[in-house]
Amino acid sequence: MTRPSAYAHTPNASGDWHGLAHHLQKVAARSRTLAEKLATPQMGYYAGLWHDLGKYNPDYEYSSTCYARWRCLN
Repeated sequence: MTRPSAYAHTPNASGDWHGLAHHLQKVAARSRTLAEKLATPQMGYYAGLWHDLGKYNPDYEYSSTCYARWRCLN
């Protein structure tokens, strides 16, 4: 799998990247479900959706590509 333009995590053991948009949508849906118990599903949704927005910052992208014993990806 090719690396998405924004990603949530570095590649897993299979080399697959986890795209950030997909990750945020999945977390938002799960957070909404959990927040229903507090009668605040909309707040839960937005908390899940926004929890990793900083990963769209180009500085984060560079820092997370330099992983695994300080080797940087090209």
